[in-house]
Amino acid sequence: MTNGAGDDDDGDSAHANMPLLLGSVNAPGGSGDSEDDDDHNGSVIVGGVDSAGAAGDRRRRAVRQRRPWYRRLSSSTGGEAKAPRFLDRRGLFKQSRGSFNMRRIIPRAAVASLHMRDWFHTLLTMSSLKIGLVLLVIYVSAVLLWAGLYHLISEPCDLQLHTFEDAFMLSIETLTTIGYGVPSPYFNGCLAGPFVVLSQSAAGLFIDALCIGLIFARISRGNRRSFTIVFSNNAIIRQIGNNWYFLFQVCDLKKYALVEAHVRMYAIRHRTVSSGGRAVPRSSGPARTISSSSSPPLDPTHVWFQSHAMRLTHPNDELGGMLLLSLPDQVLHRIDAWSPLMPTPHDGSEHDPSTSFQFPEPLMRVVDVENGGREPKSKRAPAVTTKEQIIEKFKRDNIEVLCLVEGIDAATSYTVQARHSYTIDDVVFEQQFAPCVQQDATGECVLDLSRFHDLLPLCEDDTAEDQVSSVL
Repeated sequence: MTNGAGDDDDGDSAHANMPLLLGSVNAPGGSGDSEDDDDHNGSVIVGGVDSAGAAGDRRRRAVRQRRPWYRRLSSSTGGEAKAPRFLDRRGLFKQSRGSFNMRRIIPRAAVASLHMRDWFHTLLTMSSLKIGLVLLVIYVSAVLLWAGLYHLISEPCDLQLHTFEDAFMLSIETLTTIGYGVPSPYFNGCLAGPFVVLSQSAAGLFIDALCIGLIFARISRGNRRSFTIVFSNNAIIRQIGNNWYFLFQVCDLKKYALVEAHVRMYAIRHRTVSSGGRAVPRSSGPARTISSSSSPPLDPTHVWFQSHAMRLTHPNDELGGMLLLSLPDQVLHRIDAWSPLMPTPHDGSEHDPSTSFQFPEPLMRVVDVENGGREPKSKRAPAVTTKEQIIEKFKRDNIEVLCLVEGIDAATSYTVQARHSYTIDDVVFEQQFAPCVQQDATGECVLDLSRFHDLLPLCEDDTAEDQVSSVL
């Protein structure tokens, strides 16, 4: 259920060298407009845009602008261009419906044969309306095809089908097996008659199997199960001891939770590439608007929507990041030198000590250069990270933290993936989640999900051990 590398399919050199602007200004359209099509995939625009598609582009833009999570690139504080969310937050109970704000530009010739080879899943991922229309076209086409065959063999087989309407009715009766009568049940000794009936009966079985399979797979698909995996509305950044932590909580609403549930986190950010080829954080600039009617212009100075994996402290990702979703479980990420949320380090050195030196300094080892000096203490990362530095990092890089919870549904054995995201607008500092689990008079565990999104201020008298025990 996760999206694969197929998002980067390119057909020519121009597309091959162009970074995909994932969700720059466009929301999923087309089949994503219906409720049944929210299957964790964005829309796919195949081929280029010509004059015939101008009206459709205007309609799609109008639909996107009516959506609450759509925001055009506009200048924020300091004139910085701010992109919309990469993952929507328009579900019930303050959840995400799992739809990526993404527009794919894929040449038609590059993907047509691939879709034909995987025709079943291509049909399965369409909207329910499109699936119904495709099945209707297949059914009517089969009736018309065999109606023509019956009309063709009517005279030699003595079927007495004087008009095409008579042949059409006979084709419907045969395909639906509702029973009918003909002047001669043995087709007056005609060999073509039984073979035509047999071929239509076999085709009817195939069409019925296809309809039942698509409808069953559509109803029982695993992404609907992900709607009952709930994430906290806010993420918390708080200091425990000398370290800062990013944390949120997640729980399963179902009585029978996912089996082998585990969690992963990614940071999506944007960067500007300097003339020397080194990536630096994206700086503020004038407001920009990108037209959705054509491919975005190639901008070699920006790296958009770059993903970075985030290590987990709890549950320990070295142990698989396993979760027990029957109870609210808090997920912690430590903001350290290896974290993409760490404020940008400052390097005061103006030369490379591993290749040149300034008197009386000798040459340094490469490992010491990477550490910022010969001392054990690194000079590249800030010694103390402050709340203001973290907020500045989030805003400067437009960071959005994606949280993915995966597991196996015990009832259907389908793999389920629930998605959620947090931006700086969803983050609170120095708070804690209200306890959702209590014990009644009989000692039974009571889970109150009405408090799931509630936050409480930290107690100033808590020791470091108390702070750790409150989240682990």
